[in-house]
Amino acid sequence: MNKYLINFILLSISYGDTIEYFNYDSNRSIPNVDAFSLDYKNESLMCYPTKIIRTKSRKDLVSFVCIKKDIPIQYIPQEKQVSPTEQQGRDETKKLKLQIANKENIGIIYNVSIPIKDTSSLWLSRTIAKQQLNDNYYIEYLHWFLPAKFYISLRPQISNTQDNRSFKLRDAGSRAGFFYYYRFDNGWDLTTQYEATINWDDLSSFINLSTQSNNSRRLSYISLSYNHYTVLVGKYWSAYYDIASLTDKFMTYGALASGAFNNKSDGSNSGTGRADYMLQFNIDKLNHDSTIQIQFKHKADDNIDTNYRYNIGYSYQYFSGTKFKIGTSFVFGKFQSITTHMHNIGLYGDDVAITAGASYSTDKHFFSGIVSYSQNHMNDEKGIYFDGYGAELYYQYDYTNQTRFAIGYNYLKPKLNSHYNSPFKVSTTILSLQYTFNKRTFDDLVYVELSIPNGRLSDGQRKKTAISFGFHYLIDL
Repeated sequence: MNKYLINFILLSISYGDTIEYFNYDSNRSIPNVDAFSLDYKNESLMCYPTKIIRTKSRKDLVSFVCIKKDIPIQYIPQEKQVSPTEQQGRDETKKLKLQIANKENIGIIYNVSIPIKDTSSLWLSRTIAKQQLNDNYYIEYLHWFLPAKFYISLRPQISNTQDNRSFKLRDAGSRAGFFYYYRFDNGWDLTTQYEATINWDDLSSFINLSTQSNNSRRLSYISLSYNHYTVLVGKYWSAYYDIASLTDKFMTYGALASGAFNNKSDGSNSGTGRADYMLQFNIDKLNHDSTIQIQFKHKADDNIDTNYRYNIGYSYQYFSGTKFKIGTSFVFGKFQSITTHMHNIGLYGDDVAITAGASYSTDKHFFSGIVSYSQNHMNDEKGIYFDGYGAELYYQYDYTNQTRFAIGYNYLKPKLNSHYNSPFKVSTTILSLQYTFNKRTFDDLVYVELSIPNGRLSDGQRKKTAISFGFHYLIDL
């Protein structure tokens, strides 16, 4: 018979630049029986043998997997079975959309088991398979969940304590989420996502939206897209982060100078990180991407005793193929008033953050850099705000498909004036060594990371070298 190259059959679904794989175990002995086709739920299915199930009664079974008949089947070399590297910001959303689109293209994957003595007859195999599928009436409800993904990313870490005298087990941003993406026949796309930090002390807080702070509720939004245009409402990655994300690649340290995560927060209120209370418009075309965001009246951070009247932000990116990217972004936040308390912590005007950056990548190398300028946006370790200039550099080298080395540098210097006159400065070198499991995905990895500061705190003291060890493990449903 034609074995369909079953020993290494890989089902591949191409969509855009992403490829998803359904992989048969190439080390398993595939039964020497015929595949067969059948019609079920208005779909033409093709059923392929995968393994023999041994039974105590000696009435052995052959397990078949049934998938859409019109899906192309081909062999994909092992070295090409890789997912994109872990994505961030808007790129992460694109990756999730592609994964769901591929999932919908594949459709439901059915499994049936047929007595080995009956597999010699295609008619009998088809009849038994149909009967098993009809008996499992609940299978049709899987269609409701088909366009959705549930995921958990576990990120424990061991790192220095603040006094550098011992190490402590910490959680380094473990999160879980739900992502739903549906493409209508008229060309409109609907996307919604909820993602929160996992609170190990109170796991119920993940679903209790009323008690979620901006730092634990990472993302919660709904968006509609048509062709290249998207409108989004809720909490999502800001236009500013489109550029700041170019150097936000480290596991523990970094992102100290871009201004994305200011005031020890996730940048939700200022609109530079995961912006909340937001209406966002995005145009994503072949070689350029632009985003406009508006945040209406909302609360400022807890240490500021006023509200934002509004925040506006914008980003523009230009792409040259898949290797080179350049862009700029800014956010302007209008306070309702400038209070005496705000003067006391160094705030003398409205919130302004500007950044520009570029990146270049090859198969093994990635280099990126940004520069930033901010007013009434960044503060020191005592919470005193200043105007300042910053820069971040990042370089990574994939020594093998599973081993990555990264080095970076963060620099932030206040602009000295009558409102701020302190030796505070960020000047930090960061080294990272990462090892990913099985394939070159870097969603699942172990790492060691070193921070070597050469700046000063506001009182003139130098920070000490810090080290962290940890791993990321993605459970993707």
